[in-house]
Amino acid sequence: MATAISARSDATGADARQAAILASAPAGADARLREGIAAGQFEVPMLSRAAGEVIALCSGDGGDARALARRIQQDPALAAEVLRIANCASFAAGSPVVSLQQAIARMGLDRIREIALAIALKSDLFRSRDQEARLRAVWRDAVAAAAWAREVARTCRVNAEMAYLGGLLHNIGIPVLLRTVERLGLALDEDALVHALDEHAGAAGVALVRRWSLPPQVAAVIRDHRSAACDDITVKIVATAIWLTHVDPEAEASSLVGAPEFARVNVYPEDVERLWRNREKVAQLVDALAL
Repeated sequence: MATAISARSDATGADARQAAILASAPAGADARLREGIAAGQFEVPMLSRAAGEVIALCSGDGGDARALARRIQQDPALAAEVLRIANCASFAAGSPVVSLQQAIARMGLDRIREIALAIALKSDLFRSRDQEARLRAVWRDAVAAAAWAREVARTCRVNAEMAYLGGLLHNIGIPVLLRTVERLGLALDEDALVHALDEHAGAAGVALVRRWSLPPQVAAVIRDHRSAACDDITVKIVATAIWLTHVDPEAEASSLVGAPEFARVNVYPEDVERLWRNREKVAQLVDALAL
């Protein structure tokens, strides 16, 4: 593939557009990004102790409800954010939620687990001087993919917590790469930035989750969720979840029966309607966790 310093002058059609995009970037920008990612030269916060412990408690089948509740209570900032979201418009019903125990009783441990994991991972990664709108959209896509991944995994009777984590982090390379662009002082126009994200965000995300010592399934999701040839069940579930985030919520379940995305993860026609009924629950979580 052509790089910022080796675009072919005789390119035509799509290749010509690619060459124009690369030519508009600062000389060597593509190579500098590739080298920076390979060398780990991206400025991101280390995984906090709280985030690491929440991930550990959420990554296994079922998790440990009491341990998770204790861990949230030990972190005042995390507990406060969980309660704030529990009282937001998407979830609020009746009197305000004033304690973690009340939040768990009202919303259920699974929903609290989802919220705590998202809060713990969001950290400072989704902040930028110049790309706030883009990052809001990326985060919303991540939460939607995570919520759908949990629902699809449950339908497939596989590890829902790992699927949720994979969905939440499938596009984590985008904020990492945006921070790298800022760190390296690269002034990219929109076309060149879109190209850079498409070309390098996957590698940046894989490098990050490896630095954080997250489960290898997460790296596989980031690397392979666009590949139809990948046989890893978590990767396939997240890919199906990402597809579901783009389906019209007003669509009838019957119109989704037979979709190849469902066939890929063995969701049978009789399960589609039950799965599709969960779209309101997914939307509630996305609205609650939106930046």
